[in-house]
Amino acid sequence: MSELHAAVAAVATRQHALFTRAQALAAGLTRHQLERGVGSGRYERLTSGLYRMAGSSASWEQRLMAGLLAVGGGALASHRSAACLWGLDGYEPGPLDISVQRHRRPIRRRGVEVHESTDLDLAEPTNRLRIPVTGVVRTLIDLGCVVSSKRLVQAVDSAIRRRFTTWEQLAAVRARHARRGRNGVGKMRELLEERYGSTIPDSHFGRLVADLLVDAGLPHPELEHNVFGPGGTWIARVDAAYPDELVAIELDSKKHHLHEEAFERDRPRQNRIELAGWLVLRYTWQFYSRSPGQLCGEVAEALRHRKLR
Repeated sequence: MSELHAAVAAVATRQHALFTRAQALAAGLTRHQLERGVGSGRYERLTSGLYRMAGSSASWEQRLMAGLLAVGGGALASHRSAACLWGLDGYEPGPLDISVQRHRRPIRRRGVEVHESTDLDLAEPTNRLRIPVTGVVRTLIDLGCVVSSKRLVQAVDSAIRRRFTTWEQLAAVRARHARRGRNGVGKMRELLEERYGSTIPDSHFGRLVADLLVDAGLPHPELEHNVFGPGGTWIARVDAAYPDELVAIELDSKKHHLHEEAFERDRPRQNRIELAGWLVLRYTWQFYSRSPGQLCGEVAEALRHRKLR
């Protein structure tokens, strides 16, 4: 019997002194033995199906873990709770935010805000302080739904300063969420466009677009691809390309393309590429940021047309 109770205690140790009835039964206790443990003062029943080791110290982390165990089904700490677990500036123990997959009919708990999500597969879950939590970038995107733009900027600055993420990762994850049509990404888009979009290095921009296309189910394009004309004459290097279909993708940043000299140089260059039989698609950072789904759709359509030729 003591071995069975030790097995339950081991489970509780990983969960802030908490365990569920299902976990106790899986450890070998019977329902009768579990009730005897409650009667003897070994365990405390918090709700139907949720227990705590007697004598454990109550804490915000324990309340949050209790909410996750009660809701069940892969629930994750999210939004403000996740920001607190990540230690982001301006976020202290307070509201309990939990995210679950939509249509799972989660059990509701008083004092817990349950957010139903259609894209929890993008959350990149991890553990902080022994609590399942959304990844830091997903946490920042979620914060855009529940806090002001000022507080979101504070959280982003904190995450980058602590090296939890980078501007490039923020942009890539935001684009994946936007392609799913997710609500709440607007504040992050505005923040990126204001503070990062105009200065993002071209090489990073290309990798972001390539990752976006692959995430949409398209082949990985070749980056920095050299285009040659008849007789092997070099014509230009394009940002990304599908050589078999002769589809080129040019990415126009403010730094390198949107000034008079570059404007004049780019037109004859594009003419030479198209005369060599290539289809050229051009995108700006703003278009990538605001319309990632349309970008993927246009590239997919171009590849289909070229394969039908």
